[in-house]
Amino acid sequence: MPSMIVRVGGLQENIDLLYPRFGRIADAFAPFGITLTAERAEPLDSDPEYSGSWTALKAKLQAQSKAESVLHLLLTNGVPGGHVTVNGQLRDPEFRSIASVYLGASLFWQNGNPSTNIDSVIQVCIHEIGHLFNLVHGDANSSDYSSAMRQATTRDDQVPAVSWAAAVAEAAQLREPRLTIPDPAIYYPFSSACRAHLREASTNSFWLPFRDNFRDVSGEIDEVGDELIEMNIAPGDRHSRIHVGGEIYFTLSIRNRGRKATRIPYDIGPEYGSLKVHLEIPDGGRAIYRPAHYYCSSATTTLSPGERLFRSFALSGPFTDHLVPGTQTCVVRLIDPATRDGAMLGSAKFDVRASEEPQLAKKSAKLRRYAAGEPKFASYSKDIRSVPENSALAAHLALEYAIRLRDKKRCLELLRGCQQPKIPRAIRHAAARHEYVQRVNSGEDDATILKDLRRRFRSSRDQELWERVASIQESMSRSVGESQS
Repeated sequence: MPSMIVRVGGLQENIDLLYPRFGRIADAFAPFGITLTAERAEPLDSDPEYSGSWTALKAKLQAQSKAESVLHLLLTNGVPGGHVTVNGQLRDPEFRSIASVYLGASLFWQNGNPSTNIDSVIQVCIHEIGHLFNLVHGDANSSDYSSAMRQATTRDDQVPAVSWAAAVAEAAQLREPRLTIPDPAIYYPFSSACRAHLREASTNSFWLPFRDNFRDVSGEIDEVGDELIEMNIAPGDRHSRIHVGGEIYFTLSIRNRGRKATRIPYDIGPEYGSLKVHLEIPDGGRAIYRPAHYYCSSATTTLSPGERLFRSFALSGPFTDHLVPGTQTCVVRLIDPATRDGAMLGSAKFDVRASEEPQLAKKSAKLRRYAAGEPKFASYSKDIRSVPENSALAAHLALEYAIRLRDKKRCLELLRGCQQPKIPRAIRHAAARHEYVQRVNSGEDDATILKDLRRRFRSSRDQELWERVASIQESMSRSVGESQS
């Protein structure tokens, strides 16, 4: 039977909050023959989201996992990219050893704080550890009740006790081993598919951590569309210079053309399961974009009749290796991840004109490794050689380099260089967010920073940036330590 050590780490006050209660998390996996034992990790000196140390930390923890076969459960405050709707994350899908939970997320501050909402913290920890065991959100759809691998806001329509009663009845009907309702029932049961996968982990290593890549299901969607959602690529916001193995940049325009308000996912992107992207390749197949990170968010927003919003993307990865010189079609589909089969809400497509440029392809491959978390970064002057000045690739390399710099002055110089008008909007927004955090951490006045950034970002297509900055402000104002004092 699988027996795993889970090293509980993160910020000191967060470790102190969860570690004494880890037994509840272990109880969720015990019925399937999986034994989880907690160890305290050395606390972090600073929040990695605000200190820019996630890349180095991931490499360090992954090295520990490979040497010692330990899992890591990290509890920090800062949410990734200012997304306060993101509660947790599988941080290394390529190896499945690190799960993160962000106590600065809005979920844990509803009518209280993480200390008073400790049941929600435990539920999210179980969910994220489930990802380490190769469970995906879609596995929850095998059962009709709220279950552990559903997103947080899509399972809160039932209290755990009601879900457990349904799970026990289902298990009996399916002639599974008898389920026992925990006392107290503070966390949700696993669905029938999840239970089967977890039981199989004792004989099939596919389900265990430290092995195969995360079981992504990016290509599986329901092709039913919603006629009320109009999607297209915003004119002038699609980067024209693309090379084989390179990056694809675009801004998506999403509009409600109906007469009634309609709900769509708040966090839109492949890493949230709400956007599916593929290239139609010459042999008639599809090259599917698979994200390097997977975030857990089920927040929604309401689009009023006629209302339009914009979301910008910078996509790179093995799927662009399928580009060939000439023109191909890129298809983008908006998905409702909360529905049982991932129903399609809208779609858009555009032509990608690519050229064969081997030197740039090599630089793009290196960029992918940096973006995925490779800590060893060559000198900026060496990396930027042979890359066209002021190109999207040059800006993207500068952004990844700046994030890792300890020299704050040089870091800000590079970040500002990434915000030039001709740079793809997704990179400009990312650079602006990092600049905001750097300057706040340096003690600058918040109003001064915002005034400076607003001079550069005035378009309606920049609304996404301001939403993220507001979320960063909200997240940075939160501290479990303050809530406990």
